[in-house]
Amino acid sequence: MASRKRKPARRSPAFEGPITTLKADLVNHPPHYIRGGVECVDMVEATVTGWSPQTALRLGQAQQYIFRHAHKGEAVRDLKKAIFWIQREIDALEATTRS
Repeated sequence: MASRKRKPARRSPAFEGPITTLKADLVNHPPHYIRGGVECVDMVEATVTGWSPQTALRLGQAQQYIFRHAHKGEAVRDLKKAIFWIQREIDALEATTRS
């Protein structure tokens, strides 16, 4: 598999300038997916590069729910969703070791 060049982290234009002029772009740069100037999608893409599509999906979803859990109003639900995706990956790994 050829290695992909990592894209530089995107900085959201929706969050530049003084705090009084913030206008959230809820489609392209939702605030619950940005922490410390890093967007969740960039973190997930950097992490899952080189993984199988199935593993990338499952663990990328888990990362997304963990990343936003305290910032969207449903912390417990988001953490349970992360557990759901992690458990699916564990089940898949266990199934391949039993074969």
